[in-house]
Amino acid sequence: MKVNYPERIDDTVSELKIIMSQQRTVTNRQKVQALYLLKSGLSHSITDVAEVLGVHRITVLAMVQTI
Repeated sequence: MKVNYPERIDDTVSELKIIMSQQRTVTNRQKVQALYLLKSGLSHSITDVAEVLGVHRITVLAMVQTI
């Protein structure tokens, strides 16, 4: 299956949850939340994550690539 995000996210779900709670800005929180959604299996694609976060899929792709 072809995915358009890094298949390997090194942080665990619990680590991502902690990191997400420590973020102070909305954009940084969304970046970590995107990884959290993909890692936890709540969202299976960049498009799913974009719908949850309320942003364009290209924005999510850029967020995931910058982390």
